[in-house]
Amino acid sequence: MAPSLSKAGSDVTTLVNGCADPVIALEDSNFLANGHVVLSEVPPNVTAKELAAAPGCFVGFRAAEPGCRHVASIGKLRGIRFMSIFRFKVWWTTHWVGTNGRDLEHETQMVILDRSDDDEGFESGRARPYVLLLPLLEGSFRASIQPGPDDFVDLCVESGSTKVTAAGFRAALYMHAGDDPFALVKDAIKVARDHLGTFKLLEEKTPPGIVDKFGWCTWDAFYLTVHPEGIWDGVKGLVEGGCPPGLVLIDDGWQSISHDEDPVTKEGMNHAVAGEQMPCRLLKFQENHKFRDYVSPRGNGMGAFVQDLKEEFGSVDYVYVWHALCGYWGGLRPGAPGLPESSVVKPELSPGLETTMEDLAVDKIVNNGVGLVPPELVEQMYEGLHSHLKSVGIDGVKVDVIHLLEMLCENYGGRVELAKAYYKALTASVRKHFNGNGVIASMEHCNDFMFLGTEAISLGRVGDDFWCTDPSGDPNGTFWLQGCHMVHCAYNSLWMGNFIHPDWDMFQSTHPCALFHAASRAISGGPIYISDSVGKHDFELLRQLVLPDGSILRCEHYALPTRDCLFVDPLHDGKTMLKIWNLNKYTGVIGVFNCQGGGWCRESRRNKCASQFSHAVACTTNPTDIEWSAGESPISVDGVRVFALYLSQSKRLVLSKPSESLDISLEPFQFELITVSPIKELRRSAAGGARAVQFAPIGLVNMLNAGGAIRGVEYGKGRAEVIVRGGGEFRAFASERPRECRVDGTRVGFEYEGQMAVTQVPCPGSSSLSSVNAPSSCIVLLHIPFRIVVVAVVFFFIPPGSAEFSQKPVLSPLYNLLSETQNPGKLVDLICSSLKNPNHRLALLRNDLRSLLSHLGSDEISRVLLRCQSDHALALAFFNWVKDDLGLRLCARNYCLAIHIVAWSRQFPQAMKLLTELVETAEDVVAPDGDVFGALLLSSEGCNWDPVVFDMLIKAYLKMGMVEGGLRAFRKATEAGFVPSVISCNFLLHKLLRLNCIKEFWQVYGVMGRVGIHPNLHTFNILTNVLCEEGDISMVYEFLEKIEEEGFEPDIVTYNTLIYSYCKKERLEDAFYLYRIMFLRGFVPDLITHTALINGLCRIGKESKMQESRLLLREMIGRGICPDDFTCRVLVEGYENKGSLVSALNLVVELRRFGCTVSYEIYDHLIDSLCRENRPFAAKNFLDGISKDGYIPTLHMYKKLIESFCECDGANEALLLKDEMVCKNMKPGLEVYRALICCLCRTGRSEASEALMEEMDKGRVSPDLDICRALVCGYCKEKHVDRAESLLGLFSVKFHIQDSESYNALIMTVGEERDAAKLMALQDRILKMGFVPNSQSCKHIIDGIRNVVMAHKQPS
Repeated sequence: MAPSLSKAGSDVTTLVNGCADPVIALEDSNFLANGHVVLSEVPPNVTAKELAAAPGCFVGFRAAEPGCRHVASIGKLRGIRFMSIFRFKVWWTTHWVGTNGRDLEHETQMVILDRSDDDEGFESGRARPYVLLLPLLEGSFRASIQPGPDDFVDLCVESGSTKVTAAGFRAALYMHAGDDPFALVKDAIKVARDHLGTFKLLEEKTPPGIVDKFGWCTWDAFYLTVHPEGIWDGVKGLVEGGCPPGLVLIDDGWQSISHDEDPVTKEGMNHAVAGEQMPCRLLKFQENHKFRDYVSPRGNGMGAFVQDLKEEFGSVDYVYVWHALCGYWGGLRPGAPGLPESSVVKPELSPGLETTMEDLAVDKIVNNGVGLVPPELVEQMYEGLHSHLKSVGIDGVKVDVIHLLEMLCENYGGRVELAKAYYKALTASVRKHFNGNGVIASMEHCNDFMFLGTEAISLGRVGDDFWCTDPSGDPNGTFWLQGCHMVHCAYNSLWMGNFIHPDWDMFQSTHPCALFHAASRAISGGPIYISDSVGKHDFELLRQLVLPDGSILRCEHYALPTRDCLFVDPLHDGKTMLKIWNLNKYTGVIGVFNCQGGGWCRESRRNKCASQFSHAVACTTNPTDIEWSAGESPISVDGVRVFALYLSQSKRLVLSKPSESLDISLEPFQFELITVSPIKELRRSAAGGARAVQFAPIGLVNMLNAGGAIRGVEYGKGRAEVIVRGGGEFRAFASERPRECRVDGTRVGFEYEGQMAVTQVPCPGSSSLSSVNAPSSCIVLLHIPFRIVVVAVVFFFIPPGSAEFSQKPVLSPLYNLLSETQNPGKLVDLICSSLKNPNHRLALLRNDLRSLLSHLGSDEISRVLLRCQSDHALALAFFNWVKDDLGLRLCARNYCLAIHIVAWSRQFPQAMKLLTELVETAEDVVAPDGDVFGALLLSSEGCNWDPVVFDMLIKAYLKMGMVEGGLRAFRKATEAGFVPSVISCNFLLHKLLRLNCIKEFWQVYGVMGRVGIHPNLHTFNILTNVLCEEGDISMVYEFLEKIEEEGFEPDIVTYNTLIYSYCKKERLEDAFYLYRIMFLRGFVPDLITHTALINGLCRIGKESKMQESRLLLREMIGRGICPDDFTCRVLVEGYENKGSLVSALNLVVELRRFGCTVSYEIYDHLIDSLCRENRPFAAKNFLDGISKDGYIPTLHMYKKLIESFCECDGANEALLLKDEMVCKNMKPGLEVYRALICCLCRTGRSEASEALMEEMDKGRVSPDLDICRALVCGYCKEKHVDRAESLLGLFSVKFHIQDSESYNALIMTVGEERDAAKLMALQDRILKMGFVPNSQSCKHIIDGIRNVVMAHKQPS
C-alpha cells in the first residue's frame, strides 16, 4: 500500500459547506451522487472512503501486482455532460467537453460532471449535483484521468521510475459533490489541501506587487538579443508615450550559456537564435557579457543597470528576470566552474505525454538531455543564482520550463520525490531573496506543481504562450490562436486559481487582435504586461489599460467562465460565445468574446484552424451571469431590483432586471465588455415625499475596466459621492438630471445624456507641490514622485425649489476686477504665458487654473495653438495635454491647426499620427461628410502651413485601407491646384489595382499627366501589370518605349511581369525572347522569372516542353537559384497532368541530388497520386527512399498506402504498414481497419481479421457495416458457418449492426448444405436476433429447401 503524502494521514477535519451526510457513495458497483448514478459498472478492485466532514470520497484501487504505472478503470461515464482540463502540451492545459468516457483526453487534471436539469429536484434535494473528479498524489505516485475502453473512465497513477513501485492506492482521486460549480472546485481543493498538507491555497498567500502594475517583457522585442541599451530605449518610449511600466521583465537572453561542443569558458548566447537556445546549458550564475559590459557613473554590470533604470524612470518598481527551473533549458553545464555538480540526463516521455501535441521545446530537450543537479544539491543552485540576482537589485524571477522533472526522474526516486526536493529548495530561496512571493510560474500546468510547488508561489501563467502568428505556418493563426489563448486562460483559472493568482500572459499592442487581448487582460484580475518591440506601441489602446503612474485598474477577483459556458465549446462548435465574469469593488463586469475558429483537434493531436466555425455568434447575458458572492469582497445584491449595464464598445446603457436577458451578436474575434452596477435609490428627504432618484456609478469609460476606477461609494440625502481612481470620462446612471456636480469640492460642468451623468475627471497626482522654507526665505518647489491618487465626484439631486445650490456657476460681470486665476477672459493669456515659461509644467497649470478650465473651449484651444505655432513642441504638448489629460473633446480646427504646425516644422511622423486620428474620427469631429481636406484647407488661414499635408492626407487614408477616401483626397487636392507626390500617386494606383478599380486607376493616371506629376519606374511597373492583366501587350510596348524616352531602364520587376503575362497567354517565344534580352541588358533572371517560364512550359504539357522545363530547371540550379516549393509543384503537376508520374518521381530524385529541399507536401502529393493509380508498391519504394531524408508519413498517408495495398490484395504489406503506424504512436482509424479486414476476408483469410477486431476493441474503434459484411461473407465463403453466425450475432447485439446482405449470405451458404433442419433452426435463431427477412432471404430459404427435396428425389 502506497503511503499517504499527508502530514497527518488521510483524515480530513475541515467542514465543507456544513456537510453531515455522505453525498458521494459507492453502492452496488455504481458511484452515486445524491442517489443518482454518475459512474456505473465500477470494477470490484476499486475502493471508496466516504468523508463525514465533506460531501465527497477518496477513491483508490488494488492492482494485481506492484508496478511503476497502473491504469485502472473506475467506472463507466455515459450520457452526462462534463468539462475537463487536460494537458494538450507537456507544459500547458486547456478546456475539453464531452458526454461519455470515450470523450475524455489523456493527462486530464480534473473533470466536472454537470448537474441534472431538474430544478424541482434541487429544491427538494433529490437532483443530481455537480460532481468533481480530482486526481491527487499518493505516496510517490501522481494520478491523472484518461479515457478507457467502452466509455470507462481510467485512472492512471505513475511514479515515473521503474524503481518505485506499488500495488495498492487508497486516495489517488477525490470525488466531491455540490450545487455551485465554482464552490465545488474551491471546496474540493480545500479538502485536498488538508489531506496532502503540501501546498497553500491562494487565499492564504499574498500575490506579488506586480499584479497591480503595468509591465513590459523583452521577449518579443529582442528574443535572445536583449541588451541594456535596448531595454532602456524600450522603457523610455513607454514613459514618453504616457504608459510608464511598473514592471520590467528581462526574458531569456541575459544568462551565460553555451553549447556542449563549445569550450567551457566560452559564452554561446551569440550563437543561438530563438528556438535554438534550448540545447544550451548554463555556464555561470552571473549575467552574460552584454550586461556585464554595461558602464555607468554608478558602476558597471547588471547592478548598475538596474539601479539606473529605477532611478531614471520612477515608475519602475520591479525588475524581474527569466530562468528555467533547472537553471536553463538544457540545465547546467557539467564541469562548469562555480556551479554545483550536474550530469546530463536524457528525458523520457510517459505514455500520457506521448499523446500531447508536438512541441519544439520538448523535441530539443529530449534530443539533447538536461544537465540536472541532483536533488540533494539543488539548494546550492537556487542559492547561487538567486543570491546573485538579489545583490544586483533584481526583485523577482519568472521560473519557466517547470514541468520537466517528470521526464528526468528515473534515478531520483520518481517524479513526486524529485519535484518535492526541487520545489522545497525553490520555495526556501524565494522566501529568502524575493519576499516569499517574487515569482511568476510558467510552463507549470500539471497537478505535480499545483500540489507540491505552491506553498509560497502565488502567481502563475494560466495559458499557453501568446502566439502572434501560428508557428506551424497557418496564416489564419494570427486570429484563431488568440481565441485559443482566451479559452486556455479562462477555463484553466477555474482549477489553477485556487493555487496561484492567474496571469494571462503578455501580448503585443500592435497585433491585429490587440484590443481583443487588451479587453480580456483588463478584466482578468491579473497583471497586465506587453511584449511590444521598441517604439512600436499603440498608445491609444494602452491608455485604456494603464494609468499615468504605471498602475492598472485591476479587478478584485480573477476572471472565470460563466456557468452557462462551462460545459460547452467556445472554440469550434460554431455557436458558443465565451463569456467571463469578474468583480470590481462596487461593480461586476462581464466579458463577451467570439473565439470561434480553431482549437484542439483529437485526430491530428494539435491545435488546428476550424475556419468553418469562424462566423458571427449570438448569445444572451444578464446580471446573474456574475457570481456576486465570490471572493474575499463579495458584493451584496440582495434586494436589488434593477441593474445598470454599460456596454463599452457600443457605448450604450441598458437597464435590466436580474432575470432579463440582453442579446449580443459579435463577429469573429470581436468582444464586448459590460460593466454591471446595482442601482441604488436615493431619498431626497426624510419625509420621503419627493420621488426617489435611482443612481448607479459606471466608472471611467475611457478605461476598458471602467468599474475598476470606483474605489468608494457613499450615499447621503439627495447626493451620491463616488471616489474615483484615475482620470477621464466618468459616467453614472441617474434617473434624472443632477442639479450639480463637484470634483474634489469644486463645481464642474457635466452633461446628461441617455440617462447618464457625464463629467471629466482630472487625473490627480501627475505632479504635486510641497513648500519648504529655504535659508533665503524663498519658497522652493519640490517635485514629488508621480503617483495616482483618488478624487471625489459628487452629484447633487436637490429639488428645483431649493436655494442651497444654484444650477450652474455664475460668473461675476465685473470679472476684470478679479485676480487672473479667477478671470475667464484672461484664460488664453494665462495658458500662453505659462507655456512660454522655461520651467512650465502643464500639470501645475491645471491646479492653478482649476476654476477656469471649464471655460476652455474649442476657440480658446485654437487661439493658444496659433500663438504657439513658432514652437511645435510647445504646441503639441498643449494639444496632447488638452486631449489626453483634460479629456476635452477637440474640434476639427484644433486638430488641423496642430497638424499644420508640426508639418510646417518638418515633424512628419507626428503630423501623420494626428492625421490618422483625425481621419478615424472624421464623421464625429469634422462633419457628417467627413471632409478632412476641406477642414485642413480652411484652417490654413492665419497659420503657417505646408502643402505636404495634403499629400500626407492621401497616404493616411490609404494606410488605413480607406481607398475611397484616398481617391477623394487626391481629386480634391488636384482640383485645388496642389500636386501630390509621385510616391502617393503610386500608392493610390497600387491600391486601386488591388481592388480591381481599373476605371478609377486610369482616371488617376490621366490626372497625373495633366497636372505634371512625372511617373517613375515604379509607376511604369504598375502600369505594365495593369496592361498585362487587360491583355493589351501592344500597349505594353508603347509604355516600354515611353519608359526609355523618360530616361528609365526597365527593371527586373518589369521583365518578370511581361514574361508572366506572355506565359499566361502561351506566347512562349516572346517570353523566352525577353528572357534572353534580360541577360543582354545586364539583368540576372531570378526565381520568379524561371518559375513563370517553367509554369508556361508545363501548361502546354507536350513532352518536348516538359523536357525544356527540366533543362531550364537545371540551368536555374546551376546559376545558384534554388527552386521553391511552388516551382517544384508546378513541375510535378505538369508531369502528372501528362500522365508521367515516373518522370515526376525522377524529378524529385534529381532535385534531392542537387541538394534542393523538397517539401513534405510534394512527397505527400506523389504518394497519394501513386496510390490513386493503384501502384502501392511504387509508392512504398518511394516512401522508403525519402524516409532516409527524415520524411515521416502522416496518418493520412499511411491510410492511403494501406487502402491502396488492400485494393491490390496486398494484405501482408498493408499489415506491415499498420504495425509501423502503431510503432510511431499513430492510431489506426476505422478506414484502415476496414480496408485491412475487407482485404483479408476477400482473399480467404477471415480468421486473421479477428485479431484486427481485437485491436479495434482495445483502441475503442467501433466496426461498421462494411466490416460486418466482410467478416460474415468471408467466413461463409470459407464454409465456416458457425463462426459467421456468431459474428452476425455479435454485430447485432454489441454494435447494433443488422446487415441483410450478411444475413442472406449465411442463409444461402447453409442452404447449399442440403440440411433443412439446420437451415430452419438457423433461420429461427437469426429471427430472434431481430433480423427481418427480405425477398432475397426468402428466396435463399426456398432454394435451400428445394435443394433438400431434389437430393431426396435422386435415386440412391
